[in-house]
Amino acid sequence: MSQVNAQWRSLEELAQDADVLSRIEQEFPMLGAALAAPRDRRQALALMAASLALAGAGLSGCDGAPQGQLIPAVRMPTGVVPGMPDYYSSAHIEGGYAAGTVVKHFMGRPIKVEGNPFHPASLGATSLIAQAELLDFYDPRRSWGMTQANLPRSRSALEQALGEQRDRLAATGGAGFVILTGASTSPTLAAQLDALRRSYPQIRWLHWEAIGRENVDSGVALAYGARLELKLQLQNTDVILAIDSDLLSAAPGHLRIAREFAARRNPTRAKMNRLYAIEATPSLTGAVADERFIAGPRETHRILLALAGALLGGAPVEGQPWLDRIISDLKANRGRAFIHLGPDHAPEAHALVLAMNEALGGRGVVYTLLDAVTHASSDDSLSLATLVAEMHAGRVNSLLIIDSNPVYAAPGALNFVEALGRVDFSLCLSTTPNETAAASLWAAPMIHPWEGWTDARAFDATASVMQPQALPLYQGVEPHHVLGLLLRPDPPSALDLVRKTWKDRLGTNVNDAWADALAQGVIPNSASPVSHRPLRDAAGRARLPEPSSAATVLLFRPDPYLLDGRYADNPWLQELPRPLSKISWGNPLLISPRRAGELSLANGDVVQITVDGVHMTTPIAIAPGQSDDCVVALLGFGRRHAGPAGQNVGVDFFKLTGRSCGAPDIQKTDATEELASTQHHATMFDEGGLCAKRRAVAVPRRS
Repeated sequence: MSQVNAQWRSLEELAQDADVLSRIEQEFPMLGAALAAPRDRRQALALMAASLALAGAGLSGCDGAPQGQLIPAVRMPTGVVPGMPDYYSSAHIEGGYAAGTVVKHFMGRPIKVEGNPFHPASLGATSLIAQAELLDFYDPRRSWGMTQANLPRSRSALEQALGEQRDRLAATGGAGFVILTGASTSPTLAAQLDALRRSYPQIRWLHWEAIGRENVDSGVALAYGARLELKLQLQNTDVILAIDSDLLSAAPGHLRIAREFAARRNPTRAKMNRLYAIEATPSLTGAVADERFIAGPRETHRILLALAGALLGGAPVEGQPWLDRIISDLKANRGRAFIHLGPDHAPEAHALVLAMNEALGGRGVVYTLLDAVTHASSDDSLSLATLVAEMHAGRVNSLLIIDSNPVYAAPGALNFVEALGRVDFSLCLSTTPNETAAASLWAAPMIHPWEGWTDARAFDATASVMQPQALPLYQGVEPHHVLGLLLRPDPPSALDLVRKTWKDRLGTNVNDAWADALAQGVIPNSASPVSHRPLRDAAGRARLPEPSSAATVLLFRPDPYLLDGRYADNPWLQELPRPLSKISWGNPLLISPRRAGELSLANGDVVQITVDGVHMTTPIAIAPGQSDDCVVALLGFGRRHAGPAGQNVGVDFFKLTGRSCGAPDIQKTDATEELASTQHHATMFDEGGLCAKRRAVAVPRRS
């Protein structure tokens, strides 16, 4: 079987070839243990094959035409020149916000992703998650069909079921029908939802993100009395104070923000800016700060009060000696100073910080205000908690879930899956099978973003048209088509809907303007104008919620690559070492060195953490630079319905979210007593990026 032209009928057959295994182990020594275990052999080989395929696609995309034979496309796209690459604009969506990308094609097949230099949110840069979208596009895990009660059904059966829902909507005016989606900036999707409201006045929709910015949005609304967003201009900022900030890593427009920040870090080009970071756990923003200070939740509360007293003329609050120096620096740079607060703080804290920024005179120079870019939910009072309560009460008869996974990512205290079981009709659209699809009555594969037409806005509302990069590989369903079927049996295509959205903006010569918009990747002059709405007086008097008095506080943070778990099945993102900690393939509980010493814990020790009566078993990792009064749980792991890369990897800390409690109880346990059928693998990388140690510890058995 080891001849040059040998072929294997399965991965299991390949795993029996001693010559192949010998060569593999020479190049990848860490695979030896996995290949030796029969239960892990198929998974190890599959992950290795996927990783090598991605590496080959990326490397070939950097150095011209791919090597070897590439089978021509059955339907060759128009204008393709054999042997020459082609480039098409698109956009990558994170949290609803678009960042422009350019997808490189060879013979009609996407092989590489780069940033779009003409897009204001990317300026030619791209994120690691956008790069990894290539592997998601070719992922065979997406090849699944429609199901009803987890039994296969046809596409026509799904359309018939949607037709029955359309008749029901017409009879009830939309009462009891709710659409749940992630955050959206798509004007075309917004137009469809508004059209549904006009036809069915009682229909409702909720835009919800497990890792969202609701606190930021609510804080801005509290400060200005309207849905607005900040557009930062860090190239004009001399002094920045970042408090638990995701400014350079995850804030809307962070690719552009990072570039503007870096442009002021070269003293030969311009005056150097200064960045102060105050945070409870290490972050990328804190890593590049001129001065970084560790402060847990209680200390941060006092810092905010001290800042408000000094900048807004309130009662003075005694703070740390170093805080007086920061306040003096902020005051000395009025008009070019800015304070950024992370999204995990309460809306009142964000309103207070906005009042401080107004007092520092930075509006119009270091930041401006724009109308909100994200589309609003149908009702201000509708939240995920109220939706779950109405589902339990039987007031929701039909639920359409688009590109969201609340069964996994909703706060554990809500018990979304039990509420979903009380809904008569439920349909989940997702790019891959997930926990919500498994629990819904109907489930359908959603097209990959590269397979259909849609649009989205950037952080400054600049719009992009996302054109398909290929025909649907696995016959997925378009969200625009599903929403259209709720209005009429023969809805217009997504392309027609998007063109209709931008017809007036493109001017008289629509065809040429449309072609230019696709070529550039942006709709010209689509950014929002500056808002001049004044600050409300109440913003400076906002009362901060009292921090927890517990000795130890449990903080939840998203994994930087998996986010809310939607990318858990991407082996490349799983394998990437996390910033600062260099951990991959797992999410151990992060704890400070001093706190670990008090509990007699070492790296990799297994603990049981209890929150409000709910127990989780997890390894720990010691995180230098973390506050002693908090432990940090990274979300996005512990998936129960995912592919081989994400299934049962890590711990599902979402189960602990949404619970009101005192201090989490942390007790060291014996790993042998917690032995389960799945193993939690945490890989530590040394300074050279090579694997130094792999520790396997037990996690609870998954149901």
